[in-house]
Amino acid sequence: MALSKLNGNSHFEIFDDGQKLSAGLNVLLGDRSSGKSHTLQRICDWFGAENTRYIRQFDLVARHEAEDEQKFKDFLSEKTTLYSREYLEDLQIAVGQVLEIDLKSDEVSVEQYVSSLVAYARDTSKHDAFSKAILYNEELFQLKNLEGLEKLISATKRLVSNVEYRPIIDKHIALPQLHKLYVELMTNFCRQKEANQKKEWVNTGIQDIKAKLQRKSSAPSVTDVDLLRIATNKRAAAKFEELVKAARVSKISHRKKKGSFEIVAQVGPFTNAGDLKEVSRSKKGFSAAFARYDRPYEFLQELRKIGSPVEASDFSKYLVKVEYKILNKDGLVASGGERSEFFLLDKIEGASSAEVLLIDEPESSFDNHFLKAEVNEIIKEMSKKMPVVVVTHNNTVGVSIRPDYILYAKKEVTGREIKWRIFSGSPTSKTLKSTDGHELTTREILLGNLEAGVATYEERSATYENLKN
Repeated sequence: MALSKLNGNSHFEIFDDGQKLSAGLNVLLGDRSSGKSHTLQRICDWFGAENTRYIRQFDLVARHEAEDEQKFKDFLSEKTTLYSREYLEDLQIAVGQVLEIDLKSDEVSVEQYVSSLVAYARDTSKHDAFSKAILYNEELFQLKNLEGLEKLISATKRLVSNVEYRPIIDKHIALPQLHKLYVELMTNFCRQKEANQKKEWVNTGIQDIKAKLQRKSSAPSVTDVDLLRIATNKRAAAKFEELVKAARVSKISHRKKKGSFEIVAQVGPFTNAGDLKEVSRSKKGFSAAFARYDRPYEFLQELRKIGSPVEASDFSKYLVKVEYKILNKDGLVASGGERSEFFLLDKIEGASSAEVLLIDEPESSFDNHFLKAEVNEIIKEMSKKMPVVVVTHNNTVGVSIRPDYILYAKKEVTGREIKWRIFSGSPTSKTLKSTDGHELTTREILLGNLEAGVATYEERSATYENLKN
Protein backbone atom coordinates (compact mmCIF):
# COMPACT_ATOMS: atom_id res chain seq x y z
CA MET A 1 0.00 0.00 0.00
CA ALA A 2 1.22 3.52 -0.75
CA LEU A 3 0.31 6.41 1.53
CA SER A 4 0.25 9.77 -0.19
CA LYS A 5 -0.85 13.24 0.91
CA LEU A 6 -0.85 16.56 -0.89
CA ASN A 7 -0.13 19.78 0.98
CA GLY A 8 0.31 22.82 -1.25
CA ASN A 9 3.36 22.15 -3.47
CA SER A 10 4.65 19.34 -1.26
CA HIS A 11 4.04 15.72 -2.18
CA PHE A 12 4.65 13.10 0.54
CA GLU A 13 4.70 9.42 -0.28
CA ILE A 14 5.25 6.68 2.33
CA PHE A 15 5.33 3.04 1.30
CA ASP A 16 6.34 -0.36 2.63
CA ASP A 17 7.02 -2.78 -0.24
CA GLY A 18 3.39 -2.49 -1.32
CA GLN A 19 2.18 -3.64 2.11
CA LYS A 20 0.40 -1.79 4.91
CA LEU A 21 2.73 -0.73 7.72
CA SER A 22 2.88 -3.64 10.16
CA ALA A 23 4.48 -4.20 13.54
CA GLY A 24 8.14 -3.30 13.31
CA LEU A 25 10.67 -0.53 13.77
CA ASN A 26 11.07 1.97 10.93
CA VAL A 27 13.76 4.67 10.93
CA LEU A 28 13.17 7.82 8.86
CA LEU A 29 16.30 9.69 7.71
CA GLY A 30 16.96 12.82 5.65
CA ASP A 31 18.51 16.26 5.53
CA ARG A 32 17.41 18.87 8.07
CA SER A 33 15.32 20.59 5.41
CA SER A 34 13.72 17.39 4.14
CA GLY A 35 10.51 17.77 6.11
CA LYS A 36 10.68 14.50 8.03
CA SER A 37 8.55 15.89 10.84
CA HIS A 38 5.94 16.85 8.25
CA THR A 39 6.08 13.31 6.91
CA LEU A 40 5.40 12.03 10.41
CA GLN A 41 2.46 14.38 10.66
CA ARG A 42 1.11 12.97 7.40
CA ILE A 43 1.34 9.45 8.80
CA CYS A 44 -0.45 10.68 11.91
CA ASP A 45 -3.19 12.23 9.75
CA TRP A 46 -3.49 9.08 7.70
CA PHE A 47 -3.98 6.73 10.65
CA GLY A 48 -6.03 9.28 12.60
CA ALA A 49 -4.95 11.21 15.69
CA GLU A 50 -6.98 8.95 17.98
CA ASN A 51 -5.09 5.87 16.71
CA THR A 52 -1.60 7.42 16.72
CA ARG A 53 0.76 8.38 19.52
CA TYR A 54 3.01 11.19 18.23
CA ILE A 55 5.93 12.27 20.41
CA ARG A 56 7.10 15.53 18.84
CA GLN A 57 10.61 16.95 18.78
CA PHE A 58 11.50 18.93 21.94
CA ASP A 59 8.05 18.08 23.35
CA LEU A 60 9.54 16.77 26.58
CA VAL A 61 12.32 19.28 27.10
CA ALA A 62 11.98 21.64 30.06
CA ARG A 63 11.87 25.20 28.70
CA HIS A 64 10.95 27.03 31.91
CA GLU A 65 11.81 25.62 35.31
CA ALA A 66 8.55 26.76 36.92
CA GLU A 67 6.41 25.33 34.10
CA ASP A 68 8.36 22.08 34.16
CA GLU A 69 7.93 21.83 37.92
CA GLN A 70 4.17 22.39 37.61
CA LYS A 71 3.89 19.87 34.77
CA PHE A 72 5.65 17.29 36.90
CA LYS A 73 3.43 18.08 39.90
CA ASP A 74 0.31 17.70 37.74
CA PHE A 75 1.58 14.36 36.49
CA LEU A 76 2.24 13.13 40.03
CA SER A 77 -1.10 14.52 41.22
CA GLU A 78 -2.94 12.53 38.56
CA LYS A 79 -1.06 9.35 39.44
CA THR A 80 -1.59 9.98 43.17
CA THR A 81 -5.33 10.46 42.71
CA LEU A 82 -5.69 7.16 40.86
CA TYR A 83 -3.57 5.23 43.36
CA SER A 84 -4.95 6.89 46.51
CA ARG A 85 -8.50 5.96 45.53
CA GLU A 86 -7.43 2.35 45.27
CA TYR A 87 -5.32 2.43 48.44
CA LEU A 88 -7.95 4.28 50.48
CA GLU A 89 -10.97 2.39 49.10
CA ASP A 90 -11.53 0.31 52.26
CA LEU A 91 -10.94 3.34 54.48
CA GLN A 92 -13.55 5.31 52.52
CA ILE A 93 -16.09 2.52 53.16
CA ALA A 94 -15.36 2.88 56.88
CA VAL A 95 -15.75 6.67 56.56
CA GLY A 96 -19.22 6.18 55.07
CA GLN A 97 -20.25 4.01 58.01
CA VAL A 98 -18.78 6.33 60.66
CA LEU A 99 -20.48 9.38 59.15
CA GLU A 100 -23.80 7.75 60.05
CA ILE A 101 -22.75 7.81 63.72
CA ASP A 102 -23.67 10.90 65.75
CA LEU A 103 -21.85 10.60 69.07
CA LYS A 104 -23.15 13.97 70.30
CA SER A 105 -26.73 12.90 69.73
CA ASP A 106 -25.99 9.60 71.49
CA GLU A 107 -24.52 11.49 74.44
CA VAL A 108 -27.64 13.67 74.69
CA SER A 109 -29.85 10.55 74.57
CA VAL A 110 -27.91 8.96 77.45
CA GLU A 111 -28.15 12.16 79.51
CA GLN A 112 -31.91 12.32 78.91
CA TYR A 113 -32.24 8.65 79.84
CA VAL A 114 -30.29 9.10 83.11
CA SER A 115 -32.24 12.24 84.02
CA SER A 116 -35.59 10.54 83.40
CA LEU A 117 -34.45 7.48 85.40
CA VAL A 118 -33.48 9.69 88.37
CA ALA A 119 -36.78 11.59 88.16
CA TYR A 120 -38.72 8.31 88.03
CA ALA A 121 -36.91 7.02 91.13
CA ARG A 122 -37.22 10.32 93.02
CA ASP A 123 -40.94 10.99 92.46
CA THR A 124 -42.19 7.82 94.15
CA SER A 125 -45.17 9.72 95.58
CA LYS A 126 -46.54 10.14 92.06
CA HIS A 127 -46.46 6.45 91.28
CA ASP A 128 -49.87 4.89 90.75
CA ALA A 129 -51.32 1.73 89.33
CA PHE A 130 -50.50 2.80 85.79
CA SER A 131 -46.82 3.61 86.46
CA LYS A 132 -46.39 0.37 88.44
CA ALA A 133 -47.44 -1.74 85.46
CA ILE A 134 -44.57 -3.79 83.98
CA LEU A 135 -45.13 -2.36 80.49
CA TYR A 136 -44.93 1.25 81.73
CA ASN A 137 -41.12 1.34 81.23
CA GLU A 138 -40.68 -1.85 79.23
CA GLU A 139 -37.76 -1.91 76.76
CA LEU A 140 -38.33 -2.93 73.16
CA PHE A 141 -36.97 -6.13 71.62
CA GLN A 142 -33.73 -5.66 69.67
CA LEU A 143 -33.95 -6.71 66.02
CA LYS A 144 -31.26 -8.90 64.52
CA ASN A 145 -29.14 -7.23 61.80
CA LEU A 146 -29.30 -9.57 58.81
CA GLU A 147 -27.14 -7.53 56.41
CA GLY A 148 -24.09 -9.80 56.83
CA LEU A 149 -26.17 -12.93 56.26
CA GLU A 150 -27.73 -11.41 53.13
CA LYS A 151 -24.26 -10.72 51.69
CA LEU A 152 -23.16 -14.27 52.48
CA ILE A 153 -26.21 -15.69 50.71
CA SER A 154 -25.54 -13.47 47.69
CA ALA A 155 -21.89 -14.60 47.56
CA THR A 156 -22.91 -18.27 47.78
CA LYS A 157 -25.44 -17.76 45.00
CA ARG A 158 -22.69 -16.34 42.77
CA LEU A 159 -20.51 -19.38 43.48
CA VAL A 160 -23.38 -21.68 42.53
CA SER A 161 -24.22 -19.85 39.29
CA ASN A 162 -20.68 -19.01 38.13
CA VAL A 163 -19.72 -20.63 34.83
CA GLU A 164 -16.36 -19.05 33.96
CA TYR A 165 -14.55 -20.38 37.04
CA ARG A 166 -16.63 -23.52 37.56
CA PRO A 167 -13.65 -25.96 37.35
CA ILE A 168 -11.70 -24.04 40.01
CA ILE A 169 -14.71 -23.80 42.32
CA ASP A 170 -15.57 -27.50 41.89
CA LYS A 171 -11.97 -28.44 42.71
CA HIS A 172 -12.42 -27.04 46.23
CA ILE A 173 -16.17 -27.11 46.88
CA ALA A 174 -18.47 -29.62 45.19
CA LEU A 175 -21.62 -28.14 43.64
CA PRO A 176 -24.00 -30.34 45.75
CA GLN A 177 -22.29 -28.96 48.89
CA LEU A 178 -22.81 -25.42 47.68
CA HIS A 179 -26.49 -26.19 47.06
CA LYS A 180 -26.80 -27.49 50.63
CA LEU A 181 -25.00 -24.42 52.00
CA TYR A 182 -27.25 -22.08 50.03
CA VAL A 183 -30.42 -23.86 51.27
CA GLU A 184 -29.24 -23.84 54.89
CA LEU A 185 -28.32 -20.15 54.76
CA MET A 186 -31.70 -19.29 53.24
CA THR A 187 -33.48 -21.38 55.89
CA ASN A 188 -31.57 -19.58 58.63
CA PHE A 189 -32.33 -16.22 57.04
CA CYS A 190 -36.05 -16.97 56.83
CA ARG A 191 -36.11 -18.09 60.47
CA GLN A 192 -34.37 -14.94 61.70
CA LYS A 193 -36.44 -12.74 59.41
CA GLU A 194 -39.58 -14.27 60.90
CA ALA A 195 -38.24 -13.69 64.43
CA ASN A 196 -37.59 -10.01 63.58
CA GLN A 197 -41.11 -9.61 62.23
CA LYS A 198 -42.54 -11.11 65.44
CA LYS A 199 -40.43 -8.74 67.52
CA GLU A 200 -41.61 -5.79 65.41
CA TRP A 201 -45.22 -6.86 65.97
CA VAL A 202 -44.68 -7.18 69.75
CA ASN A 203 -42.77 -3.88 69.88
CA THR A 204 -45.68 -2.13 68.19
CA GLY A 205 -48.02 -3.45 70.92
CA ILE A 206 -45.62 -2.47 73.70
CA GLN A 207 -45.25 1.06 72.35
CA ASP A 208 -49.00 1.46 72.05
CA ILE A 209 -49.65 0.23 75.61
CA LYS A 210 -46.80 2.29 77.07
CA ALA A 211 -48.16 5.42 75.45
CA LYS A 212 -51.61 4.85 76.91
CA LEU A 213 -50.28 4.05 80.43
CA GLN A 214 -48.04 7.12 80.43
CA ARG A 215 -50.88 9.38 79.35
CA LYS A 216 -53.04 8.18 82.29
CA SER A 217 -50.30 8.33 84.96
CA SER A 218 -48.94 11.42 86.66
CA ALA A 219 -45.60 9.69 87.35
CA PRO A 220 -42.61 10.57 85.16
CA SER A 221 -41.63 8.04 82.49
CA VAL A 222 -38.18 6.75 81.62
CA THR A 223 -36.99 7.96 78.22
CA ASP A 224 -36.53 5.20 75.65
CA VAL A 225 -32.91 4.73 74.63
CA ASP A 226 -31.08 2.02 72.72
CA LEU A 227 -28.06 1.61 74.97
CA LEU A 228 -26.68 -1.27 72.90
CA ARG A 229 -26.72 0.83 69.74
CA ILE A 230 -25.04 3.75 71.55
CA ALA A 231 -22.33 1.48 72.97
CA THR A 232 -21.81 -0.07 69.52
CA ASN A 233 -21.51 3.39 67.94
CA LYS A 234 -18.91 4.46 70.49
CA ARG A 235 -16.93 1.28 69.94
CA ALA A 236 -17.14 1.69 66.14
CA ALA A 237 -15.84 5.27 66.36
CA ALA A 238 -12.93 4.11 68.53
CA LYS A 239 -12.11 1.30 66.09
CA PHE A 240 -12.25 3.79 63.22
CA GLU A 241 -9.70 6.00 64.94
CA GLU A 242 -7.41 2.98 65.39
CA LEU A 243 -7.81 2.14 61.68
CA VAL A 244 -6.97 5.67 60.55
CA LYS A 245 -3.90 5.91 62.77
CA ALA A 246 -2.67 2.57 61.43
CA ALA A 247 -3.21 3.77 57.84
CA ARG A 248 -1.18 6.92 58.60
CA VAL A 249 1.97 5.03 59.59
CA SER A 250 4.68 6.26 57.22
CA LYS A 251 5.65 3.64 54.66
CA ILE A 252 6.18 3.02 50.95
CA SER A 253 3.06 1.17 49.89
CA HIS A 254 3.76 0.76 46.16
CA ARG A 255 6.78 0.42 43.89
CA LYS A 256 6.96 0.18 40.12
CA LYS A 257 10.01 0.11 37.85
CA LYS A 258 10.08 2.14 34.63
CA GLY A 259 13.45 1.77 32.97
CA SER A 260 16.14 2.90 35.42
CA PHE A 261 13.53 4.91 37.31
CA GLU A 262 11.30 3.77 40.13
CA ILE A 263 7.84 5.13 40.91
CA VAL A 264 7.10 4.94 44.63
CA ALA A 265 3.88 5.75 46.44
CA GLN A 266 4.49 6.89 50.00
CA VAL A 267 1.77 7.19 52.63
CA GLY A 268 1.84 9.01 55.94
CA PRO A 269 0.12 11.77 57.94
CA PHE A 270 -0.48 15.33 56.79
CA THR A 271 1.73 17.81 58.66
CA ASN A 272 -0.20 21.07 58.27
CA ALA A 273 -3.44 22.65 57.08
CA GLY A 274 -1.76 23.84 53.89
CA ASP A 275 -1.26 20.24 52.76
CA LEU A 276 -5.00 19.63 53.14
CA LYS A 277 -5.79 22.79 51.21
CA GLU A 278 -3.51 21.64 48.38
CA VAL A 279 -5.38 18.33 48.18
CA SER A 280 -8.72 20.17 47.89
CA ARG A 281 -7.39 22.59 45.23
CA SER A 282 -9.71 25.22 46.62
CA LYS A 283 -9.49 28.41 48.67
CA LYS A 284 -11.26 26.82 51.63
CA GLY A 285 -9.57 27.09 55.02
CA PHE A 286 -8.57 23.92 56.86
CA SER A 287 -7.11 25.32 60.09
CA ALA A 288 -10.10 24.37 62.25
CA ALA A 289 -10.24 20.88 60.76
CA PHE A 290 -6.50 20.27 61.10
CA ALA A 291 -6.68 21.20 64.80
CA ARG A 292 -8.64 17.94 65.23
CA TYR A 293 -6.57 15.90 62.76
CA ASP A 294 -5.28 13.64 65.57
CA ARG A 295 -8.90 12.78 66.49
CA PRO A 296 -10.20 11.27 63.22
CA TYR A 297 -13.89 11.13 64.19
CA GLU A 298 -13.96 14.80 65.19
CA PHE A 299 -11.86 15.63 62.11
CA LEU A 300 -14.59 14.16 59.88
CA GLN A 301 -17.20 16.37 61.54
CA GLU A 302 -15.07 19.43 60.83
CA LEU A 303 -14.62 18.39 57.19
CA ARG A 304 -18.42 18.22 56.94
CA LYS A 305 -18.64 21.87 57.97
CA ILE A 306 -16.29 22.98 55.18
CA GLY A 307 -18.66 21.85 52.43
CA SER A 308 -18.05 21.84 48.67
CA PRO A 309 -15.67 20.92 47.13
CA VAL A 310 -14.74 18.79 50.16
CA GLU A 311 -17.22 16.01 49.48
CA ALA A 312 -17.93 13.16 51.91
CA SER A 313 -17.19 10.66 49.14
CA ASP A 314 -13.55 11.86 49.20
CA PHE A 315 -13.01 12.34 52.93
CA SER A 316 -10.51 9.46 53.07
CA LYS A 317 -7.95 11.39 50.99
CA TYR A 318 -7.85 14.04 53.74
CA LEU A 319 -7.24 11.42 56.42
CA VAL A 320 -4.05 9.94 54.95
CA LYS A 321 -1.44 11.65 52.75
CA VAL A 322 -0.54 9.68 49.63
CA GLU A 323 2.19 11.05 47.39
CA TYR A 324 4.13 9.78 44.40
CA LYS A 325 7.85 10.22 43.92
CA ILE A 326 9.99 9.41 40.89
CA LEU A 327 13.40 8.12 41.98
CA ASN A 328 16.45 7.80 39.75
CA LYS A 329 18.80 4.81 39.67
CA ASP A 330 20.58 6.17 42.77
CA GLY A 331 17.34 6.24 44.76
CA LEU A 332 17.20 10.05 44.73
CA VAL A 333 14.29 12.22 43.59
CA ALA A 334 14.53 12.76 39.82
CA SER A 335 16.08 16.08 38.74
CA GLY A 336 14.75 18.36 35.96
CA GLY A 337 16.62 16.61 33.14
CA GLU A 338 15.79 13.17 34.52
CA ARG A 339 12.11 14.11 34.59
CA SER A 340 12.21 14.61 30.82
CA GLU A 341 13.79 11.17 30.44
CA PHE A 342 11.08 9.68 32.62
CA PHE A 343 8.32 11.43 30.63
CA LEU A 344 9.69 9.99 27.38
CA LEU A 345 9.67 6.44 28.78
CA ASP A 346 6.18 7.00 30.16
CA LYS A 347 4.87 8.36 26.85
CA ILE A 348 6.33 5.47 24.88
CA GLU A 349 4.85 2.92 27.28
CA GLY A 350 1.55 4.81 27.20
CA ALA A 351 1.32 4.22 23.45
CA SER A 352 0.49 0.52 23.91
CA SER A 353 -3.18 1.14 23.06
CA ALA A 354 -2.41 3.07 19.85
CA GLU A 355 -2.09 1.62 16.34
CA VAL A 356 1.19 3.36 15.48
CA LEU A 357 3.90 5.20 17.44
CA LEU A 358 5.76 8.17 15.91
CA ILE A 359 8.86 9.64 17.61
CA ASP A 360 10.50 12.76 16.22
CA GLU A 361 14.25 13.08 16.89
CA PRO A 362 14.58 11.88 20.50
CA GLU A 363 18.31 12.77 20.36
CA SER A 364 17.31 16.45 20.39
CA SER A 365 16.41 16.10 24.05
CA PHE A 366 18.50 13.29 25.49
CA ASP A 367 22.08 12.07 25.69
CA ASN A 368 23.37 9.02 23.83
CA HIS A 369 23.84 6.88 26.93
CA PHE A 370 20.18 7.25 27.90
CA LEU A 371 19.06 6.65 24.31
CA LYS A 372 21.08 3.46 24.02
CA ALA A 373 20.43 2.03 27.48
CA GLU A 374 16.79 3.03 27.96
CA VAL A 375 14.98 4.35 24.89
CA ASN A 376 16.19 1.87 22.28
CA GLU A 377 15.22 -1.08 24.44
CA ILE A 378 11.66 0.04 25.08
CA ILE A 379 11.16 1.11 21.45
CA LYS A 380 12.20 -2.34 20.25
CA GLU A 381 9.68 -3.91 22.65
CA MET A 382 6.90 -1.65 21.38
CA SER A 383 7.77 -2.43 17.76
CA LYS A 384 6.89 -6.10 18.31
CA LYS A 385 3.20 -5.22 18.46
CA MET A 386 2.79 -2.05 16.37
CA PRO A 387 4.54 0.02 13.69
CA VAL A 388 7.06 2.41 15.27
CA VAL A 389 8.48 5.21 13.12
CA VAL A 390 11.47 7.13 14.50
CA VAL A 391 12.92 10.27 12.90
CA THR A 392 16.64 10.58 13.68
CA HIS A 393 20.01 12.08 12.67
CA ASN A 394 21.80 10.21 15.45
CA ASN A 395 23.74 6.99 14.99
CA THR A 396 22.90 5.79 18.51
CA VAL A 397 19.26 5.60 17.45
CA GLY A 398 19.60 5.11 13.71
CA VAL A 399 22.12 2.24 13.69
CA SER A 400 22.42 0.68 17.16
CA ILE A 401 18.66 0.30 17.50
CA ARG A 402 18.82 -2.13 14.55
CA PRO A 403 15.65 -1.07 12.72
CA ASP A 404 13.55 -3.38 10.58
CA TYR A 405 13.17 -0.79 7.83
CA ILE A 406 14.75 2.47 6.66
CA LEU A 407 12.92 5.40 5.08
CA TYR A 408 14.99 8.24 3.59
CA ALA A 409 13.26 11.54 2.71
CA LYS A 410 14.89 13.55 -0.05
CA LYS A 411 13.72 16.97 -1.23
CA GLU A 412 13.89 17.67 -4.96
CA VAL A 413 13.10 21.07 -6.51
CA THR A 414 12.05 21.27 -10.16
CA GLY A 415 11.24 24.84 -11.16
CA ARG A 416 8.78 25.95 -8.48
CA GLU A 417 7.63 22.46 -7.63
CA ILE A 418 8.93 20.78 -4.48
CA LYS A 419 8.69 17.03 -4.28
CA TRP A 420 9.60 14.77 -1.39
CA ARG A 421 10.85 11.45 -2.70
CA ILE A 422 10.94 8.63 -0.15
CA PHE A 423 13.56 5.92 -0.56
CA SER A 424 13.14 2.76 1.51
CA GLY A 425 14.52 -0.68 2.15
CA SER A 426 16.01 -3.08 4.65
CA PRO A 427 19.10 -1.95 6.64
CA THR A 428 20.97 -4.95 5.19
CA SER A 429 20.17 -4.10 1.55
CA LYS A 430 22.82 -2.41 -0.57
CA THR A 431 20.42 0.21 -1.92
CA LEU A 432 17.26 2.09 -0.94
CA LYS A 433 14.61 2.42 -3.65
CA SER A 434 11.79 4.85 -4.35
CA THR A 435 8.41 3.91 -5.83
CA ASP A 436 9.37 5.42 -9.19
CA GLY A 437 12.50 3.28 -9.56
CA HIS A 438 15.27 5.61 -8.30
CA GLU A 439 18.01 4.11 -6.10
CA LEU A 440 20.50 5.39 -3.52
CA THR A 441 23.37 3.56 -1.79
CA THR A 442 22.36 2.57 1.75
CA ARG A 443 25.87 3.02 3.16
CA GLU A 444 26.17 6.57 1.83
CA ILE A 445 22.77 7.49 3.21
CA LEU A 446 23.57 6.14 6.68
CA LEU A 447 27.04 7.68 6.84
CA GLY A 448 25.83 10.97 5.41
CA ASN A 449 22.90 11.41 7.79
CA LEU A 450 24.07 9.66 10.94
CA GLU A 451 27.81 10.31 10.86
CA ALA A 452 27.97 13.68 8.99
CA GLY A 453 29.61 11.96 6.02
CA VAL A 454 32.36 9.43 5.39
CA ALA A 455 35.23 11.88 6.04
CA THR A 456 33.82 12.97 9.40
CA TYR A 457 33.18 9.37 10.41
CA GLU A 458 36.75 8.32 9.55
CA GLU A 459 38.21 11.38 11.30
CA ARG A 460 36.25 10.63 14.45
CA SER A 461 37.29 6.98 14.34
CA ALA A 462 40.92 8.00 14.03
CA THR A 463 40.57 10.31 17.03
CA TYR A 464 39.23 7.46 19.16
CA GLU A 465 42.05 5.18 18.03
CA ASN A 466 44.66 7.82 18.87
CA LEU A 467 43.18 8.21 22.36
CA LYS A 468 43.20 4.46 22.77
CA ASN A 469 46.85 4.23 21.83
